[in-house]
Amino acid sequence: MKNLAVQRQRQSTPTQMACWTLYRRRDLAELIEYLTELVSALVELVPTKPQQQLCNAEIAEINNNKSLVALNTILREPVGEDNAPLDSLLFETVTSKIEERRGPVAIVE
Repeated sequence: MKNLAVQRQRQSTPTQMACWTLYRRRDLAELIEYLTELVSALVELVPTKPQQQLCNAEIAEINNNKSLVALNTILREPVGEDNAPLDSLLFETVTSKIEERRGPVAIVE
């Protein structure tokens, strides 16, 4: 039975899949909501220190200053509430990296 279902799914065209998506959009929305909740739960399970280390490692790999500034601009406005803690952590890491690369700035009076 499972093999028959898998075989039928492989024969589906992109148009048929799009029709299914539109027809069953409520189910798709529920699936997306469920996946979002699971990802949020995973973020909450991981302690802050490993998240900070991961952010530092990812940002260290960005060698282009323009890319850092672009990422900083994007992260200023969080996309949604679910990603706010991780986005703010990443934003703080990017901002500190930009300041670090910029070096000490003398204040002229």
